[in-house]
Amino acid sequence: MNISFKANSFDKVLGAELSIRERMQIKVYGLGHLNITSGPEELITEIRKHNPSRIHLDQRPNGLVGRLGDKLTFSVQYDKIDQIEIIKEPDNIEPFPFTPFWFLYNIGLPIKYARWTRIRGDTYHAGELTGIIKLKDNQRIEFNLDGNMFEAVKTFFSSKFLSSFSEIKEIDTEANTM
Repeated sequence: MNISFKANSFDKVLGAELSIRERMQIKVYGLGHLNITSGPEELITEIRKHNPSRIHLDQRPNGLVGRLGDKLTFSVQYDKIDQIEIIKEPDNIEPFPFTPFWFLYNIGLPIKYARWTRIRGDTYHAGELTGIIKLKDNQRIEFNLDGNMFEAVKTFFSSKFLSSFSEIKEIDTEANTM
């Protein structure tokens, strides 16, 4: 892993950033709002020192680039990644009987649409996402995300660059339902 203050210092190692056309063709966009919970000491030290409000992960042809705020970046080359695990915790869904949310949920409308009809008394909390990037040198980077971003995370980690490393696990989503 490499930490640098120059955003363009990774072009030689990881390749140039993907153009908008390339991103549209392979449907790869960045992944934002990461909360890195553990990782190599040098990365955690920089995160604590700069205290970025959001961390953005992006793909390049030869590796991942993480942006901590505007100036600090870190990289992970694909050949140094052993495995990527994405784990989604179950959603907590408790619709109040005979509300629009309850009817739509019970007739089988996907929760991503039915949740917008919630009123007082209905409960929906998306389960948390946990990501683990295991590196070949026995280091790992762990991060958390909001569970509502599950589809974006699946798309990001199943791209042609990362699909050979990724394993996406979804814990039984019916575990915490009414």
